[in-house]
Amino acid sequence: MIKAVIFDMDGTLIDTEKYYRIFWPMALKQFGYEMTDEQALSMRSLGQPYAPQHLKDIIIVARDRARYQSAMVYVAEVKAREKWKENSKIKIIRWSPEDEKKARETGLKLIVNECSKTPEGKEYLRIYRETLWELGYKQEAKFIGYTPKKK
Repeated sequence: MIKAVIFDMDGTLIDTEKYYRIFWPMALKQFGYEMTDEQALSMRSLGQPYAPQHLKDIIIVARDRARYQSAMVYVAEVKAREKWKENSKIKIIRWSPEDEKKARETGLKLIVNECSKTPEGKEYLRIYRETLWELGYKQEAKFIGYTPKKK
């Protein structure tokens, strides 16, 4: 007669570490996020109450890193623009507000058209809409299909 059974799959019977080091990053990559090997290892032995929040924290860090990189590109653009203004050999001609609006709308339509062709593009577009909205570009977000969430 069996009096007790001990069953442990967390590295005792099956080496799960090698699998989640491969598959957690692959899963996140499908949604446009990167997961380092160190982050994948940090998921080890986390149970149901802790793993979802830890995963959310990793994604938030990735999203914030992408926003930071985007902001740094913008800062570089602003610096370059200011440098151009100081060059007397370059004449900067501004578009009319109507032409600028038309160019922006044309670019946004192009983004929607191209992103709508693949599932990955659609996911990118969803993230882009939400990010535009969160950053205060509400008209652009609505133009490309963002619908504010009802509270």
